[in-house]
Amino acid sequence: MSGEFPGSTEFLLVGSGIAGLQAALLAREHGPVTVLTKTALSETNTYHAQGGIAVATGVDDNPDLHFQDTITAGAGLCDPAVVRTLVDEGPDAVRCLIDTGVNSDMRAGELLRGLEAAHSVPRVLHAAGAQPLARKQIQQIMWENVGMFRDRERLRGAAEDLLGGLTGPSQLTRAAIENANLTLAGLFAAHAAYGRPERRGAHFRLDFPEPEPDLARPALFRIADPAPLTLPTSDS
Repeated sequence: MSGEFPGSTEFLLVGSGIAGLQAALLAREHGPVTVLTKTALSETNTYHAQGGIAVATGVDDNPDLHFQDTITAGAGLCDPAVVRTLVDEGPDAVRCLIDTGVNSDMRAGELLRGLEAAHSVPRVLHAAGAQPLARKQIQQIMWENVGMFRDRERLRGAAEDLLGGLTGPSQLTRAAIENANLTLAGLFAAHAAYGRPERRGAHFRLDFPEPEPDLARPALFRIADPAPLTLPTSDS
């Protein structure tokens, strides 16, 4: 339901992310459910997330291997007991999500698993329909929104578009990996520019047109063969 709070309810769920909504779906079998969210149902980390779900579902994978990959990648920052719970209960949790209508990318009737980050085998599942951006699309997004002339709204739109295409390579081909890396690099650039309103060098924020003299620096590069890329000195 939506709108005003009903005054009384059998179950009150705080949060409209995947955990809250899944709990609401299960609880509704036992009585009326009310879900509270801070703004809109779509304003959640779950809705905006693009990283996929890492879970051991393949025949070449198991929770023990997933546990070891996670502990290794965490480099001492992970709580082993928490990691163990996540990797052991993850497969059943994902099956429950799929049973309740969450679509995942499939191929020949099998879950499509991507190999990403520090995982030693493909195990990252993505929502059905998530497609990586083509190189030409990345170039167009960056040129039109994150180039020399920028503003807050265009940078935000660019970041959202790039996030939408950041699915990670589902196949270990050179083109797929390069596109994933380009998308990630573009996302970093858009986020950095969004959080830095002042002008720096040759880039202009149209919504903050006055430059900061202390931050303005030469932005011209000189490429000499075979010398490496160099920046001009302050006297150049």
